[in-house]
Amino acid sequence: MKIKGVRKDKKHYGDIVELSSEEKAKAIVQEGIAQEEEEKGYRSFLKDLNIKELVQASNGSKLKKLYENNLYKASGTATLVRRRMETNALLEPKSVKFKIEFHDVLTHNGVPDLKITKLEYTV
Repeated sequence: MKIKGVRKDKKHYGDIVELSSEEKAKAIVQEGIAQEEEEKGYRSFLKDLNIKELVQASNGSKLKKLYENNLYKASGTATLVRRRMETNALLEPKSVKFKIEFHDVLTHNGVPDLKITKLEYTV
C-alpha cells in the first residue's frame, strides 16, 4: 500500500492522499531493488537516492477507476548498502544506476498501490 495518508477535514474525511510522482518512484525503487537483492541472498537498502528523469503518462482508458490511470518511467542513481543473510556480514556500499517502469493499480480492497513492469539496475 503506497499512500501518504488519509484526509481528516470535515468535507473530505477519509479520502486517500496520494504520494507525489517522485515519492512513488523512490518508494517503488527501494522496494524493487530490495526484493531483487533478497533473491540473491542479501538484505539491502538504498541511500542518497536521486531521481534524474521521471516521466508520467496516461495508461489506457480514462474510464478506469481513480489511481489506475498512470504509467511511470524513472531513472537515476543511488548508493546500495548490502548485508549477507547467511553470515550477517556488512558489505561495502556501492553506487548503483537504475531504470524502472511501473504503473498504478488498486489492491483487492481498493487501496492504491504500485506494480513494477520493468526494473534494471547495475551495481
